Amino acid sequence: MNLSAQVTDISVQDTLPPARPDSLQVDSLGAGPTAARAAQGRQVTFSKDSLDAPVEYNATDSMIYDIKGQKIHLYGNASV
Repeated sequence: MNLSAQVTDISVQDTLPPARPDSLQVDSLGAGPTAARAAQGRQVTFSKDSLDAPVEYNATDSMIYDIKGQKIHLYGNASV
């Protein structure tokens, strides 16, 4: 069995236009302080009706916060 292949050089011009320079300007204000640094020295106050300890909860489907009713609704294999 005699196999052969012919290679032909096909040159194709690039169809993408050259990259343009970035048109966005650098922010003149720069990076501000991080939230942690900004909060240093501030006193944290808690509401009188806040919980005394963290609440561990889980739901496989979803969770809805009811701010006005002060409730959290858990859906799908929920546990508290």
